[in-house]
Amino acid sequence: MSIPQMQPGGLMMPGAPRPKHHPFANLFPMLADDRRESFRDSLKENQNHPIVLHKGLILDGRNRERELAELGKPVKFVVFVGTDRQALDFVKAENLERRDLTESQRALIGAKIATLRLGDNQHSAQPAPIGAPSLFSNEAASDASGEAEEQRPSISQADAADMMNVGRRSVQRATVVLEKGAPELVEAVEKGAVAVSAAADIAALPIEEQKAIIAAADPKVVKEVAKKNRSEKQAAGRERRLENMRKPDATPLLAGGNKVGVFYIDIPRKFTSWSDDTGAEKSPENHYRVETFEFLAGLRDEIQARAKDDAVVFMWAWANSLQDQIDLLAEWGFASVRRRDDVGRLLRGTDGKILKPVGEGRYRSHQIWAKRASTGNYNRGTGFWFIDCHELLLVGARGDVPAPTMGTQAMSILDGEIGDHSEKPAAFRDQIDRYFPGVPKLEMFGRVDDEAAFKAKYPLWDVWGNEMFGADQPRSEDAA
Repeated sequence: MSIPQMQPGGLMMPGAPRPKHHPFANLFPMLADDRRESFRDSLKENQNHPIVLHKGLILDGRNRERELAELGKPVKFVVFVGTDRQALDFVKAENLERRDLTESQRALIGAKIATLRLGDNQHSAQPAPIGAPSLFSNEAASDASGEAEEQRPSISQADAADMMNVGRRSVQRATVVLEKGAPELVEAVEKGAVAVSAAADIAALPIEEQKAIIAAADPKVVKEVAKKNRSEKQAAGRERRLENMRKPDATPLLAGGNKVGVFYIDIPRKFTSWSDDTGAEKSPENHYRVETFEFLAGLRDEIQARAKDDAVVFMWAWANSLQDQIDLLAEWGFASVRRRDDVGRLLRGTDGKILKPVGEGRYRSHQIWAKRASTGNYNRGTGFWFIDCHELLLVGARGDVPAPTMGTQAMSILDGEIGDHSEKPAAFRDQIDRYFPGVPKLEMFGRVDDEAAFKAKYPLWDVWGNEMFGADQPRSEDAA
């Protein structure tokens, strides 16, 4: 921010009309009542800093002006010279440096900033008359100069969040509080008594109920009510999104059958062992048909044809090929990746900043299968850098796929005994069923011995095994 210019002002004498507060100054809370007396005492002998006026309104120094007026003393002032945006930057810098504000308080200020419209060309060095109009919120039709609302630029929620050093999501929650919250609820957030996340949940309740909660002045009650309301909203929102994933949707002839919202994939990938003598017996190709990376990446059309707009992939991965499998998720449309040049460096835009990830989906998380032998000890697998005793279940999604509600998530590590080669514990399939009840699912490269028994237990699941490609399916025998 450029250093603001201040023009000499003068003195406002006791008894003269007092200036109103600038909208930017009102973004920040006034000094708490329990600190006023000591602050007033510090002003009895001398006003160390003049208050700052912008267009005749107090831009900085509301607390000083109030206490000096009550003491019956003259008030020294200077005049801020600059645009509204410069004035906003000045107020932000002054208050963030001097005040110990919580993240919730800053988020609420950010939400207020995002409702203001700025005039770009206010450069007048002369103070406006005391009490003159200045800036308006989005509800106003025009500013003092008559400029139409749509012609005045506003500050976005993202920019306001950056200004106040908070996340955009926090500003969005604060906006809900401003739009739907009772005045008492807004004041509680302004004073730092209630977190903005809890306040956003309370704001969904009827106004009188909001007031009763705040009047109780019991932090435990506030948290419990907010938690209950948040859980109910999450559950309702999750059910609404799941219903979209459940709706029947036919696929093109390319894949046949119905579209699915969940894919469960254990790719048959060739694994390079450390030694043919010691590792060959553990190689997948000794147990089932394996495919190259090129072949697996080429499944995009089949997967896309079977996938609903809102769909999720659970894919097994291994430590030594994790990067390849993230690439597969992105190729299939369920993860995003950052672009790189020929030497692997991240590409940057003309502004020098790294380009944003591209892709139709997003990697969400992963779960670990801690593999146990029948003895209960970790199963010692293969590995170059470490002895691998685990596998990863990657989660990638596209569209509007709901995560489980808070408190219902599975642990990120699941112990399970190993079975036949590449066989995965049924607990993972059962878990996916619990996460997405009623949603059609497809297990790719499944090796199911008894299809009837499988369908009896998992009626919403289809299995797409190696045999799906047919004997004449083109295939490279060389691992990519």
